[in-house]
Amino acid sequence: DGNDWTVRTENGGAVNYWSGEVNETWQLIPVTEVEVTVNEFASICLPFAVEVEGATAYAVESVEAGFVTLAEKADIPAGEGAILAGNGTATLTIADAATSDWTNNKLEGTTVDSYIAPAGTAYVLSKPADSEVGLYKAALNKNEAGEEGTTHFKNNANKAYLVVANANPAAQYSFRFGEGTT
Repeated sequence: DGNDWTVRTENGGAVNYWSGEVNETWQLIPVTEVEVTVNEFASICLPFAVEVEGATAYAVESVEAGFVTLAEKADIPAGEGAILAGNGTATLTIADAATSDWTNNKLEGTTVDSYIAPAGTAYVLSKPADSEVGLYKAALNKNEAGEEGTTHFKNNANKAYLVVANANPAAQYSFRFGEGTT
């Protein structure tokens, strides 16, 4: 809008990159949409609500023996874990709030790299060699500081995951879309 903005690092603030030049100029540009590439499936968790075009957004609404049931949604609320399905570029338009009902969503997510100690078995979106895309057990190989350990897994920024708390979780969960299509 023609105004100058100043990025300050006072009181514990952070700047991701600075060249060290005194009076370095930064330019902040308003953004209303984000483009992402989706090759079949992607997990997502963003710090803002978005409307989805060019891909389909899904919530995991139930977990059964070896399957999760995906429910199609028009948009994704801020901080909500979701799965996107598509082939190519999807446009995520930033919204004030989501209008879809995400009450029963079982996915969780993080907007920054995080080390998670799940209260159950954690699953992340994956496609191992010679296997189908699905939710597979996350490797618990870190501690809370990200060092070698056995209690946490690393969930990357803006990614979703599933935690299953039952005593006999599956090795992996395939997708079921609505009435039984897998």
